[in-house]
Amino acid sequence: MQKKDFINLMAETQKITKTKASESLEIVLAGFNELFDREESVKLKGFGELGVRKREPRRFRNPQTGEIEVKQGYLTPYCLLSKSLRRD
Repeated sequence: MQKKDFINLMAETQKITKTKASESLEIVLAGFNELFDREESVKLKGFGELGVRKREPRRFRNPQTGEIEVKQGYLTPYCLLSKSLRRD
């Protein structure tokens, strides 16, 4: 499902305009981005947990030159689904 499809679904189920649904979704996504920038997670009961994990810098050898280089640390996203959404 794409973003516009989700907005249409929100508008239909909540009986609001597509503009209001789009604005609501943008507010939620902006809040998620703000939390992820602060390296915090979002826990939604019945849905799961969204967040970012910090990957530590690591050393590696460049196979072409043989030099040891350092790859900088970075943030990687993760999603843990709640037990009610998992399929075993």
